[in-house]
Amino acid sequence: MKNYQRNTDRISVSKPITFLHRKAQEKGKMINLSMYGSGFISNKALEIGETIDIKFSLPTSNINSELELQGKVIHSDKVKQQYLIGLKFTEVSSPYKMAIQEFMSKTRVALY
Repeated sequence: MKNYQRNTDRISVSKPITFLHRKAQEKGKMINLSMYGSGFISNKALEIGETIDIKFSLPTSNINSELELQGKVIHSDKVKQQYLIGLKFTEVSSPYKMAIQEFMSKTRVALY
């Protein structure tokens, strides 16, 4: 597996996601999250540079529904029969940034 430079803090998570890949809705499992991207496991290989739409939910005080973000695939590595996908969000609205930040803060506090 390749080593990828990370520019921001990430937290480990285990959350179901859906994403749109070539007009088909696919499922995956988010394994980490930062303010600017996510790592997830998928049964589908994605091409580096490909842009996808991703949906997931975070329980926060301001938004208690699905977040819908667009991201660019920065890596796609085969691990056994699945793929580890690294996604860099292309744009994150202020309410979504606040929701991610709040979730990350609460998760960090819960870990300590």
